[in-house]
Amino acid sequence: MRRSLTIAGLVLASLIAAACGTSSSSSSSSGSTMACAHWINIREDVREGILSDSELRTKVGEVRSSATTPAVKEAATDLLAGITSHSKSGITAGYLALTSACSTA
Repeated sequence: MRRSLTIAGLVLASLIAAACGTSSSSSSSSGSTMACAHWINIREDVREGILSDSELRTKVGEVRSSATTPAVKEAATDLLAGITSHSKSGITAGYLALTSACSTA
């Protein structure tokens, strides 16, 4: 049984649905490769509706902690701030920035 999506989950699920088919690069540094692989897994969990805002915040924090490139770390920080403040625009900007940073890291 699926949980109902929270505001962060709804915003992210909408963005993920709109961005289907995007992928991240495998040419990034080791730490950011791990961080970006974790980000891809988080997006899948959001798409499946299995994360609460608290779980999502924790997992994005893990991405931030494991990032080794400034762009990935900054984007994860921005997404974390959006989730924490329940800001739709912050979540959207953070999602787009992190997805972009992982595709170019």
